[in-house]
Amino acid sequence: MNWKEQFEQAVKRQLWSSAEAVLRSFFRTEVANKPERLKDLFAMRAQIKAKKHRFLVSELFADDEKTAIKAFGKLGGDLLELLPDSNTRNPTQLKDLDWQPNNPSLAKLMSPFVGTDQLRLRTLGATYADDYIAATDAFTLLYYPQNPTKNRGIYCLTKKCFEMATGDKVIITPHDIKQIIPMLADGQQGYTLPTSQWYQLISLLEDNGFDSYSGNYPVGKFTHNGEDVSINLSLLKKSIKAFLQLGHEEVLIFFFGAEKAVVMLPKKGFDQAAYNQYQQLFTLTMPVFSETGDKAPYLLKFDLNKGTFGMEASKTHAKIPGMDTAKNDPLKAAIEALKTATEFAEASAKKELSSAIEALQVALEFA
Repeated sequence: MNWKEQFEQAVKRQLWSSAEAVLRSFFRTEVANKPERLKDLFAMRAQIKAKKHRFLVSELFADDEKTAIKAFGKLGGDLLELLPDSNTRNPTQLKDLDWQPNNPSLAKLMSPFVGTDQLRLRTLGATYADDYIAATDAFTLLYYPQNPTKNRGIYCLTKKCFEMATGDKVIITPHDIKQIIPMLADGQQGYTLPTSQWYQLISLLEDNGFDSYSGNYPVGKFTHNGEDVSINLSLLKKSIKAFLQLGHEEVLIFFFGAEKAVVMLPKKGFDQAAYNQYQQLFTLTMPVFSETGDKAPYLLKFDLNKGTFGMEASKTHAKIPGMDTAKNDPLKAAIEALKTATEFAEASAKKELSSAIEALQVALEFA
């Protein structure tokens, strides 16, 4: 019986551990000889119904790093061509959301952001302050810049919280969330992310076993203007889901440094001054820290200026779906702005503007 027959029999009889063993053997033999067969490996992985018996990407590198690096870089380096489609559906916009603690839609929106640690009582529920409502588990945070209710204090949204609280509230003085919110500098660049396509991209990576040095979840190393910050993509997806539930098609993401939280907020209606005065909806996501993380060969790198992502070790570079790099690259954006200005400029200014465009195009070429 060849490997194909062995796998088909194992799947038919739902012997998932046997099916997993066949695929691991397939990787060490078939993929090692024909790296392009990695695509077949992922297609068969999707047929294993028991999630715990689907291999993780890190396990392929642990089995045979040389083969894994070669195989992932084989198909033109495009991960999106390699992986089978995700069956994950995008969340729909919430209906009847009114921000009361007992509102079912509010629980769907904010409960993913609350904590479960009984030693961190302030994170167990949603904080209702005078002028905002927020929820945080210390890794992510959702902030709504109003409190249209009469409620004040920390209110339970989850079964865990109700089991530990007195009634529907956690009897403890809440912290002022505003103290941890980073401020945007004048002219600070944000990157446009289409929520629907990013939700699908992260789901695709999760569904196909992309994990990290930190745990069974994918980590993305985001490179922007020469700086890097590593983020748990599953946590980033949580924020994206919230914006989809609120009906936002695009968000802006801002970075403040390798060890600082990432801010995401709706692109429509964005106002920097209003944000700095705590008057805009946003989420925070804390970065991932690891001394060995950047050396992991299966680490995913997202270059927001180029609009590509992939594994550095395998030289894979897929285009980030739906990402308009012209919007996100500061040099390209400046060139487009100058071209527009030239069209409406007086004749005396056109020559100077044209020279500025040429200088920026040279800078872009060597950037």
